[in-house]
Amino acid sequence: MIFILIIINLLWASTFIFGKILLDVFSVSFLISFRFLIA
Repeated sequence: MIFILIIINLLWASTFIFGKILLDVFSVSFLISFRFLIA
């Protein structure tokens, strides 16, 4: 039972970290394209 909870917790943490990295990459690429549009 505890083992299953640990696995679920790890999965949730990894998806959260992956989502944050994805969001950072998306915002950076958006800023770069926005700067290219202005220039």
